[in-house]
Amino acid sequence: MLSKPRAARRDRQKRLPPVDHQQRYEIPEASTYLRQSDAKTYLDIKQGKLRVIRDEGRTYVPGSEIIRRSTLSPAPPRPPEDTQ
Repeated sequence: MLSKPRAARRDRQKRLPPVDHQQRYEIPEASTYLRQSDAKTYLDIKQGKLRVIRDEGRTYVPGSEIIRRSTLSPAPPRPPEDTQ
């Protein structure tokens, strides 16, 4: 059986409409779109990897930023490790 937070997150993922590039999203919703934890989203913000909008003490992620992050090219493949 899934824990309540995990089940709630799964339910949020099922009901998400397409991202609107002109909309701003709160951190939990942006995290769901990016398929990462809220903690990882806050870390990305702190490290400058994710741009945000701050309005009256609240933090939002622009839809355009969610689209940018979700369409980045994948990381290059790792070179094979020596097995000696």
